[in-house]
Amino acid sequence: MLIQSLPNFDSFVDDDGLRVRAQLAMKTNSLEDTEEVCRPTRKAARRVFDPCRRIRIRDDRGPLLKRRTRQAARMGAVALFVAVASGYQTSAQAGTSTANLTVQITITASCTINAATLNFGSVAGTTLATTLQSGSTTVSVTCTNGSPYSIAMDNGANVSGSQRRMTNAGNFINYDLYTDSAHTNPWTTATSSTTCTTTNGCFLGTGNGSAQTINIYGTVPATGTAPNTGTYTDTVVMTITY
Repeated sequence: MLIQSLPNFDSFVDDDGLRVRAQLAMKTNSLEDTEEVCRPTRKAARRVFDPCRRIRIRDDRGPLLKRRTRQAARMGAVALFVAVASGYQTSAQAGTSTANLTVQITITASCTINAATLNFGSVAGTTLATTLQSGSTTVSVTCTNGSPYSIAMDNGANVSGSQRRMTNAGNFINYDLYTDSAHTNPWTTATSSTTCTTTNGCFLGTGNGSAQTINIYGTVPATGTAPNTGTYTDTVVMTITY
């Protein structure tokens, strides 16, 4: 805090005993600063206490007050920013709208059938000449759950009329395919449920979504005479319709 006024002095005496007359005029501008006007009547001697010089008295409360004021201002600015940001966020998220998402998948009917081999084994020619040989195998089928299907067999690559045959070097051995183990229902060439109306002509089934095992039965009739030695084969195309 600054001294706002000083008393009028008629004279001041320095260390050398010289006298200086001065008139002091003071005016107060604020608590922070005081302007002083002094008109000396003669030049002041060296080391004279000059009553006209500016005198400041520190008030420790001033800097502390300023610091607190600045801190309060900063805290107020931060609080204002947080309030504005929160208000903006709340305002930005205030509205809602809904709509439906439709999720779908279409499952179509499908089936797969695996290859298989029907092997009648090794048989002596003289035995086959008098004794019918039988065999069986399985084929795996997988169809969509609930999908009806049928399996047909063609007559093979070496057919004669409607008789299926195996061949080896120009020699042939007849064979037959059946849908049942009793060998009473021949497996025909029917390829769909419209042409194969019963299991007597082909295999009819309904898919369950998993692999299903289908039995295939076959016979080799007695040849009457011993056939030539060797391995006899044929290829039959299986067709699954669904």
